[in-house]
Amino acid sequence: MFALYNKPRSIISCLNIINSKLRFLDNVSRTITNASPQLEKPEIGSKNHSFTVSYVMSNLGLSPQGAISNSKRVKFESLDKPESVVALFRDHGFSDIQISNIISKRPQFLNWNPNGTLLPKLKFLCSIGASSDDVASNPYILEHSLDKRIVPFYNSCKRMFLSDKQILKILRQHCSYILGNARVSDNSNIKLLNEVGVGMRYIGLIIYRRPRLMNIHYDKFRTVVYELLEMKFDPSKGHFVRALSVRLDMSDLTWAHKIEVYKRWGWTEHEIILAFRQNPPCMTLSEENIMSGMDFLVNEMGCQSMTIAKRPAVLTYSLKSRLIPRCSVIKVLQIKGLICEDLSLLSLLMITEQSFVDRFIIKYEEQLPQLLNAYQSKLGILELGES
Repeated sequence: MFALYNKPRSIISCLNIINSKLRFLDNVSRTITNASPQLEKPEIGSKNHSFTVSYVMSNLGLSPQGAISNSKRVKFESLDKPESVVALFRDHGFSDIQISNIISKRPQFLNWNPNGTLLPKLKFLCSIGASSDDVASNPYILEHSLDKRIVPFYNSCKRMFLSDKQILKILRQHCSYILGNARVSDNSNIKLLNEVGVGMRYIGLIIYRRPRLMNIHYDKFRTVVYELLEMKFDPSKGHFVRALSVRLDMSDLTWAHKIEVYKRWGWTEHEIILAFRQNPPCMTLSEENIMSGMDFLVNEMGCQSMTIAKRPAVLTYSLKSRLIPRCSVIKVLQIKGLICEDLSLLSLLMITEQSFVDRFIIKYEEQLPQLLNAYQSKLGILELGES
C-alpha cells in the first residue's frame, strides 16, 4: 500500500530555480541537440519548449536528452498542473526517482487534472494493495479509464476467485494488453469455456497464468477446445486448462512431430493421448529430452516402454539432476543387498525429494556414510557400490 508522507516543493521555490537556470538549461538543450545528429532538432526558441525542458530537468531529474524528448510530447506555460501532479505523487509515497520514471514514460501526466483524473486511480490501486513500486514499474495502468476499464476488469477477476495480489500481478505485467478485455466475461473465448463446463476458478487461473489466451483467434481456440473434449478431457478438472494451454502453444505440425517421436518407442496414438490426459506437460518436451529420457529408462534401467506411457510425468523430470542420481542410489543399495530387487523404480522417481532422501539415504547412512554427500553432489554414486 502507498506510504503517505509530505515533502512538496513550493511553487515559489520552483519558480526561483527555473528563473535562475532557464537561460543555462536552454543553452544546454541547444548544445545537446546540435551535438546529437540522430535527435530531431526541436524548436528551442519557443517559450513553451524552454519552460518544459527547464522544468523536467531541474525538478524531475531527467537528462537533457530525456527532457528534450519529453518536451516534444507535452508542453505547459505555468507550473500549476505539473506542480500539482508531482505533489500528488509525492503525497502518495512516490520517491523522486519513481516520479521521474513515471514521467519519463508518460510525460502527458504532467498536463492531467491530478485530483479529477489521477487521484481516483491511485486511491483505487491503493485500496487493493498496490505499492508505489507497482505503479512506477508500469505507469501505463494510469492511462486507462477507472470506471470503464480498471474497475470492470477487477470485478470480473474477483468473480473468478482471484485475489487482489493476483490481480495486481496481472495488471503489473500485462496491463496494456489485458485491459483491452476489461469485461472478461464478455470475451468470446471465455464464453466458450463457460459453455463447455469449465469452472470460474479454472478460468481465473487462465487469466492469471496465461492472459494472452484470451486474445487467440476464436476459430483456433474453439477447434482446440473441442479437440480436447474429443480426447475425453473433463472440462471441470484442472487438467483441461493445462492441456488447453499446452495445445494452444503448439502448432499442428509440432504436435504431429511429438506424436511421431513417442511412436518410435512403441506407443500407439491412443496411448499417447492417454499419457497427455494424465500429464499434459509431457507433450511440451523436446525431441532430445524425450529420446534421452526414454533411452535411459528403457535401455539402461530396464523399464518397459508401455509402463512409462502410463506414468509419463517421469519424463518431465531432469535426467541429470533427478533420474540418474536416484537410479544410481537404488543400484548401489541393491548391490549392497540393502533393498530388494523388485521395487517399482518409476514410483521411486516420482516421490518427493525429502521422502526419497529419508527412505533411501538417511536410513542407510550407517552402512553407507558417504552416500548423502555423493547424492547431493550428483557425483561418484555408483563407485560406492564397488567399495
